[in-house]
Amino acid sequence: MNEEKYICHACVGEEYISKLIMNTGKAKRNCSYCRKRKKNVPLEELVPILHKMFMEHYEQPEDGPFYHQAGDPAVDIIQDQLSVDEQAAKDLLSSLEDENNDLHGLEIIYDETYNYIKVNRSENALGIAWEKLEESLKKESRYFNHQVKDFLDQLFTDIDKLQTKKNQSAILTPGIDMTFYRARVFENEEDVVKALQHPERYFGPPPHDLAPSGRMNARGIPVFYGSTSPEIAVAEVRPVVGSFVVVVPFRTLCEMRILDISALKSLREVGGSIFDDQVAIRNDKANFMRTLARKLTLPASGRNPENDYLITQAVAEYLSQSEESRLDGISFNSTQHPTGKGEREKHQNVVLFSKSARIMGAEPNSRSYQVELYDNVEDDRWVFSPTIEKVEVNKRTKYSFSYFSEKLNPSLQIRSDQIVIHKVKGVSYETSQSGITLIVPLQPE
Repeated sequence: MNEEKYICHACVGEEYISKLIMNTGKAKRNCSYCRKRKKNVPLEELVPILHKMFMEHYEQPEDGPFYHQAGDPAVDIIQDQLSVDEQAAKDLLSSLEDENNDLHGLEIIYDETYNYIKVNRSENALGIAWEKLEESLKKESRYFNHQVKDFLDQLFTDIDKLQTKKNQSAILTPGIDMTFYRARVFENEEDVVKALQHPERYFGPPPHDLAPSGRMNARGIPVFYGSTSPEIAVAEVRPVVGSFVVVVPFRTLCEMRILDISALKSLREVGGSIFDDQVAIRNDKANFMRTLARKLTLPASGRNPENDYLITQAVAEYLSQSEESRLDGISFNSTQHPTGKGEREKHQNVVLFSKSARIMGAEPNSRSYQVELYDNVEDDRWVFSPTIEKVEVNKRTKYSFSYFSEKLNPSLQIRSDQIVIHKVKGVSYETSQSGITLIVPLQPE
């Protein structure tokens, strides 16, 4: 295209590009299409913007550029995306060919006979970045990894503004008196009695020096792993037949902010122009967040779970320290006890970060219980009827450990009157069945 042409803001129906022409264009010449003297720009100024759109959102069908059963011609795409007339679209395509086709090297990107299909590459880009982070944590740096921090800063910025397809936030805000359940498995009754004598310590987060590595915490960093129902709590500890499972409910003593990782699957894309980089960034994030739940809850390979959990631990640590997010924990759907049809409430696991997992009465010498598992109903007949009774403790001095720990307000309190012991009599599984078809080999003639 030898003649220089101009296009005005009124000849472009796409709002974002029209405003761009209004802000940067000049009205000292006539528009080449409507012939009116309105703010306009040389047509070539839109070529890099269109090329970027094609590179990020379109590709030629797998069967080749001449396969006309899939996709649309470039002129039609330009017309639709910019809302311009056919002649302007043809002129823009001609400019795209002049600027980007390597005729001598025979690399043809644009041609009026080619078809193009729309694709979404944003998930792949962030997915590749995620994989690089995993490698960096395993092989380069674990504790001062700026690459990880920079990526997570970008990913979780403005997390409050992300909305699900039902216009709900991914941030849950359970108020006071919300109940979370925590379960532990015991092989014998003696261990059950020992744990129930000090339930605040046995069922809350372990001390720093005893905290094992987990999916959402590194070794030595205690967190609270709980569930939203007693059924999930039992399922998550995977008890064997003959064992005892004690389920302890905890009530929240303060309002909390919890990121629902499972809700990230249903984040909706924000509306806006395909040419607006900020819209693209937000939608790239929403697209990747849809896969983040799966990535964060994938089972460990089994050989080296601590290594497999490095990236999930890094994410949890980042979120626990983020001053912008101000999160108390995260939640995600249970795979051990999936939500069934017709159930309103989702079955979720909850992880409360160390700062939000302080149990009232967990300090040494603060409280204990007298435990009886059996009741003598008549003569020598005993029935399993567990009871606990609070035992008075000695008055603490101001120099005791508990004196200093009380400076931090507790966030959880055990509901002692709702503790339940489960005797595991059997385990059931929900499966899907696939029969195997026997293929009879052909007989030779």
